[in-house]
Amino acid sequence: MNRHCYFNEVMSLRLRGLQMHNAILIMMLLILSLVPIYGQDSYEDKKAAIEERIASIDSALVENRKSQLSIRLSILNDQLSMYEKYTSLRLSAEIAQALINFEKSQEILLSADDPNEIEEAALNYANSKKVLRGLFEGASICAQDSAFLGIIAPPSDSQSIFCSWGEYGATYSSKSIWYTLGSYGGFFSNLSPFWEFASTPPIIMMNDKPIARLSVGMMGNHGELVTIAPETLKSIYEGVYTD
Repeated sequence: MNRHCYFNEVMSLRLRGLQMHNAILIMMLLILSLVPIYGQDSYEDKKAAIEERIASIDSALVENRKSQLSIRLSILNDQLSMYEKYTSLRLSAEIAQALINFEKSQEILLSADDPNEIEEAALNYANSKKVLRGLFEGASICAQDSAFLGIIAPPSDSQSIFCSWGEYGATYSSKSIWYTLGSYGGFFSNLSPFWEFASTPPIIMMNDKPIARLSVGMMGNHGELVTIAPETLKSIYEGVYTD
């Protein structure tokens, strides 16, 4: 594990910068939303001022998303370089490469103006989703207290974490990662994928072997595992019911 120490330290520094950026953005948006609109007398003027404010918030959120994608891509590229050096980490390299393609296509879709570039990025986005489904399809989600938390499968599967009425996909089930009041989905639980500082988030298992961490945080005690966020995993199954 010593070969990961320097890598983890560098990544931690980058992520601290992202966390500070997010905190500042949230504070600015909160202040902006609370400031009353003065100086406009007519309904149309007030409406225009509100629409301008909403547009500025949307723009700030898009820029924040771009910043997050940029940092994630940097981390994934560094991880990929490390994985490619070891044949035992070949699957990790495949997952990292698929995630890079997925994130990169999103980055282009957020900023591109050229129709051809947008069309190509949309195609790459769809293809990368298909590749990621192929890599994760059938994998199990396991909490680090040994609890089984469902499988990665289309929403039609009752054991899928995307099955909204199933034990592992319902927002009201204690065994679901989407239950925000539970140990496995809480925003401040060490076993949850939604607490970015969790040291023991769920692990994605394939054939009884760990293949990835499920977490909104990019770091942890598993330097050889790629990290994928729950919402990213969910997005690759958007519109998929019978694959």
